[in-house]
Amino acid sequence: METRLWLLHLSDVHFNKHSDGTRFDLDKDLRDEVERDVGVLVQQLGSATGIIVTGDIAYSGARTEYEKAATWLDALCAIAKCPTDMVWTVPGNHDVDRKRIRECGILRDAHKAFRTCTLEELDDRLRGYMQEPASCNLLLEPLTEYNLFAMRFECDVSRERPFWQSDLKLNDGSTLRLSGLNSTLVSDDDDSDGDGRLILGAAQTNLPRLEGVIHMTLCHHPPNWLRDVDTVESDLRARVRLQLFGHKHVQTRSEIDGNLRIVAGAVHPNRREPKWIPRFNALAISVNGSGNNRRLDVRVYSRIWSDSKEFVAERDPRTGRDFFQYFLSLPAWSPSTPAPAAAQALPAQPGPTASPAVGRQEAPMNPHRTLVHRFLSLPFHKRMTIAAKLELIDDSDQGVNDPELSRRLFARAKERRVVAALWDAVEAQYPDGAKSNPFSQSQQ
Repeated sequence: METRLWLLHLSDVHFNKHSDGTRFDLDKDLRDEVERDVGVLVQQLGSATGIIVTGDIAYSGARTEYEKAATWLDALCAIAKCPTDMVWTVPGNHDVDRKRIRECGILRDAHKAFRTCTLEELDDRLRGYMQEPASCNLLLEPLTEYNLFAMRFECDVSRERPFWQSDLKLNDGSTLRLSGLNSTLVSDDDDSDGDGRLILGAAQTNLPRLEGVIHMTLCHHPPNWLRDVDTVESDLRARVRLQLFGHKHVQTRSEIDGNLRIVAGAVHPNRREPKWIPRFNALAISVNGSGNNRRLDVRVYSRIWSDSKEFVAERDPRTGRDFFQYFLSLPAWSPSTPAPAAAQALPAQPGPTASPAVGRQEAPMNPHRTLVHRFLSLPFHKRMTIAAKLELIDDSDQGVNDPELSRRLFARAKERRVVAALWDAVEAQYPDGAKSNPFSQSQQ
């Protein structure tokens, strides 16, 4: 039986103030049907490796929207039979709190400067903003609530980590490296349909060529929305085998120079759109062959809303199968030399492995991801009680936003060698918190 990992790929979920589960929450039925269909996919593919969301989790970047999204994703993980911390997200334009931009003239001026400078100046200007704490904090201010939500999945963006990376192990021992790209740095009310007003910057897309590493990028906006589209396209074509996008509410799959580009479609498209068709995907990924015949086998299980008001499989008209299959050539590689680890906020742990049957094997727990997720899933007052008890709060924390405060707390726990105590304090807050402490030995 083939060994594969599989990932649920969602985009444009658009949790909003009406997402309250009442009769007037018109999208609740869609979410229910996503859950039902994910259950069908689990029966077919086995337990999921994890869930990818390529932006627009929220609608207006409000905290309450992310609280609803976090609850739903936890429930969806349970249905997909994957750990609740095995979720990866990137921000979309609806994850930007645009009110903060409207109220800050300096930030509006910064956006204008990025949109009017020459392309030759763009990367130098971006480097200057991201390396200087005050200007970086200004640029990321509209993503404050997104960052607080995304931190539980180690997918937040900051000056120290302007984009995130995470590794998954493929069936031949090679590494599928996920890179979460942020296309919303200058997103605001002046965005318009694909007119190249947004930016990524070469620092995000210039991914290194590494033995045994297959790159997969996650980004909300497709390249035609970017000022630096030519650089982005060149970098993606050269190094990135799998390119996942959101934003466009029409689903597409394209082979480009031996790479596969997938635009997810929207789980919750705007109901006023002339072609209102909710969509999402499941991706089953494995490596076949060896030596010069080595290739990446990607099966895209495209799910589409039907007239019977349920998600069904979109069948490949060429084969009649319920998935679209792509074979992407890979360089020869043997597992004798381990791949370099991706950068992590905390030390890297083994990622999930692919499974026997068309699913995944039971993955070893990543204790760092688990600790971050469970701590940040607690109510704020409980997090602060734990932090105070462990003496992780300093006077210098006054006035910092919640994402920055959380980063400081984790850094201090590591520096002061109380990560094991932090684990125990967090687990004590959960009814299922009987897990053995994975940090106890390393902290003695």
